[in-house]
Amino acid sequence: LDDANLTDANLQDAFLISASLNYAYLNRANLSKASLIGANLTGANPSHAIAIETNFSNANLSEVNFSNANLTKAKLDSTNLTKTNFSNANLSHSNLSKAKAIATKFKTATLTGICIENWVIDDKTNLEKAICEYIYLKENKQERRPLNLVQSFAAEEFSQIFRDILETKS
Repeated sequence: LDDANLTDANLQDAFLISASLNYAYLNRANLSKASLIGANLTGANPSHAIAIETNFSNANLSEVNFSNANLTKAKLDSTNLTKTNFSNANLSHSNLSKAKAIATKFKTATLTGICIENWVIDDKTNLEKAICEYIYLKENKQERRPLNLVQSFAAEEFSQIFRDILETKS
């Protein structure tokens, strides 16, 4: 399905395991609960897509434009997210464990409740104005931060923590 125009397509519950969707147009597509395990979507454009509970485990999502997409509870574990654009996307409660998010744009994305166990980011990963009340450091909702269940990160605190960590490494 490389270069396919799937704008507004209903792919809910679809099995697209190991599918090749390089540079496909998936604008406003419904991918909810679809299985794209091991799929290759390099350069695809699913902006404004609905991908709630979609399984992208082990997929190549490099340079994908997920701006304004809803990826609530998506499985993005062990994915390649290099240079992916998640601007204004909702990734609430998604699993990003072992994801490679090098030079990835999370600007103004909603990241509350994500799992970031062993994710890889760099100084080009953009977390500017990301909305994040809390995260999990381990899968299965383990090791919540902030620890206190009634506490949340202050505005920009999540972004600042990672900026500080990356600056320390440099």
